[in-house]
Amino acid sequence: MFIEFKNLEDFLKVATRYNTLRVFRVAKQGDKYEIECLAQSIKNTYYLYLKELNENETKQIINTLLKYDFIEVKEIRRWEG
Repeated sequence: MFIEFKNLEDFLKVATRYNTLRVFRVAKQGDKYEIECLAQSIKNTYYLYLKELNENETKQIINTLLKYDFIEVKEIRRWEG
């Protein structure tokens, strides 16, 4: 099952409750940033996409993700199976 979340808090509640592979990527779009997060368990994929973030918001979110053992990656590719 693929589940897309609207906010970071709900995403982290679920993504950290289970044994998951946890990754994220950061991209700069002009003077704003976007963060894409993915946590994958054996049966489910949890996804969050945040855009239009300023530099301070981005740093805070990255620190939170790292605290929950997310790994920063260069790219996340998704496909329907």
